[in-house]
Amino acid sequence: MSNDYPLPSIVKNSKDDFLQKLKNLSYESLEEATKAFVRQSGLRLKAGNWLFDERPGEAFCQGDVGDFKILEEQKVSSLFTPYVEKHLIPSGSKVIVFGDLHGDIESFVTILQHLQREGYIDDEYQLTSDDYYIVFIGDYTNRGPFSVEVMMLLFHLYSCNIGKVFLLRGNHEYAICNRFMYQRFQEEGREVGQETLLGELASKFDLYYFPDLLYWYDYLPLACYLGCVDEETGKNNMIQFCHAGLEVGYNPESLLVSEEARFQKITKLNRYNALQKIKNEKELEHLYKNIKEVLGSLEGTDMQKLAHTYGKQGGIDFNDSHSPLRFKFGMQWNNFFTEDDDAGFTASLQKKNMYFGREITEYFLKKWGGPKANLLSIVRGHQHLNEFHDEMNLKSNMLDRIKAEKGCARQWDGMLYTLGDMGMVTGYQSFAIVTMKSKVEKWKLEHFFKRPEEKQFTSESYKMLGAL
Repeated sequence: MSNDYPLPSIVKNSKDDFLQKLKNLSYESLEEATKAFVRQSGLRLKAGNWLFDERPGEAFCQGDVGDFKILEEQKVSSLFTPYVEKHLIPSGSKVIVFGDLHGDIESFVTILQHLQREGYIDDEYQLTSDDYYIVFIGDYTNRGPFSVEVMMLLFHLYSCNIGKVFLLRGNHEYAICNRFMYQRFQEEGREVGQETLLGELASKFDLYYFPDLLYWYDYLPLACYLGCVDEETGKNNMIQFCHAGLEVGYNPESLLVSEEARFQKITKLNRYNALQKIKNEKELEHLYKNIKEVLGSLEGTDMQKLAHTYGKQGGIDFNDSHSPLRFKFGMQWNNFFTEDDDAGFTASLQKKNMYFGREITEYFLKKWGGPKANLLSIVRGHQHLNEFHDEMNLKSNMLDRIKAEKGCARQWDGMLYTLGDMGMVTGYQSFAIVTMKSKVEKWKLEHFFKRPEEKQFTSESYKMLGAL
């Protein structure tokens, strides 16, 4: 597919030359690239098969964003359509997975050049095989100084590979989050520079307002389910790719087993009903007791409103708003414990999100697969920290695990993979390639990693699921 904006070649230019040309692009080029991404995304969603034929509005699919308003707290965009997507891909397909980019253009380009040398993409940014896919699991901007350049490169890859490159939504892909991160730095008396996207737009383009171009966030799916059909059983064997963690209020079973549907619009969530089903499982009484104790302990804290979304009156309707000030999607915000024997469920008073352990995670994955599908694993990023708080029985050494495993933490016999960032926190530039086969016993994950100062990537390959 032809592009509406220029981008230098990662092959014909040296890395330094490529980066310099990329950094010299104008705001007009960024604006046009954003509009092109929205147009292409809208057309793809309009042409897609939607579960129960519940579709986004016509204006959303047309990319008509004239009424986008970042400054309204209660209604950030009247066009917002939270959705997930699913694709059954051929046996033998390879899925390249990137962790959080956070404005790290150097690491991004380094990995792309490695993929080009290995024959996965050509010098025009196109995947070289119909059986190759790329998943970006969110958090593209903020923290690093080159969010603009990361956005440009993401848009270009997407445009060259429609339906093969998936950009997922992270917790940083909310316009209002960009606003509050920017304002928090100002209130703390810190110089607002390129560690925030809005600060970067100001320093690079003298842009001192909240630009409408941030509407592109609303076209990113909350999760992507990829998998293969088992030729013997006929079941769909699937992986959930998302930025963060479990969203117990959404059950993807109907989408996973549908022969035609590729997308599902999410208009309501009911976390309470999901937790009540745990109560009905006699062998899980201890889990339900744990959940009730945690939610009860949040009464009177600043997480009380979040706790109420798990209560009887806590059903969530997205016809009004998608402001994370009012609600946080688990797929963009929640985390996991790191040990097998950790409690099933707790809350982080610091990060204002929920943590899930092995037992409760396994329960929901089995439930969501149902009798006709297997939801086998979650591949995600987001959790690049250690967190220990006695008052909520929270113990998670995820950052230590990611560092020890050189950028990709494997947990619970492959039920969970957490990719690190591009090296700013974990110290490793890394990515993964998942190979899917008809039989899940033949699935494998190959993890590539290197220190930023090293020239070559090292790789480790292991079976995707089961004990090593």
